[in-house]
Amino acid sequence: MYRHAWLLKTDPLRIARYGTWVRSELSAGDATVHVDTTLENDSKKSADYTVERSVVGEDGRVLVTAEPVIATLDAGATAVHSAALRLNAPRLWSLETPVLHKLVTVVRRSGVVVDRCGDTLRDSCRPLRSRKGLLSQRNPCGTQGNQHHQDHAGVGVAVPDALLEFRIRRLKEMGSNAYRTSHHPPHPSFSTSAIG
Repeated sequence: MYRHAWLLKTDPLRIARYGTWVRSELSAGDATVHVDTTLENDSKKSADYTVERSVVGEDGRVLVTAEPVIATLDAGATAVHSAALRLNAPRLWSLETPVLHKLVTVVRRSGVVVDRCGDTLRDSCRPLRSRKGLLSQRNPCGTQGNQHHQDHAGVGVAVPDALLEFRIRRLKEMGSNAYRTSHHPPHPSFSTSAIG
């Protein structure tokens, strides 16, 4: 075993594994964050619950909160709840300022939190376009990238998070703005420790 391993213990009423889907749209300097949340009830009884969703900025401050969903889910059933959250003048992601927003989802039963997850908004209000080359915030930007396997000299495939972060910082110092992982799913901490 050469990567992190996690034991997930959940309440029978929970957010489904990979059960949050998020995308954002930019319009006139504002953003609309569209969210779909899938819940599962793995118990033998129906469950009353509340779902709360908020977009959080890079400083941890809540930027916008969706109207809470109050519902009941039958035993063994799943449900999908959708929402659209409006962000006024969000800080936009760019190569120079890789600002990432986070969607925080909380599920409560009788006021008690039974599940919670934080999902980084992968498109995080990134105005990237590719019709005439790659554009970031309407400015042309070429891609200068590298391809890497999951190993690193001296440690093999058991690459510590700190070494992964070191590698990416050094690549950025060299002018790289693109990173291609090859032949394998990237290390799970790649998206969280690898500097935006």
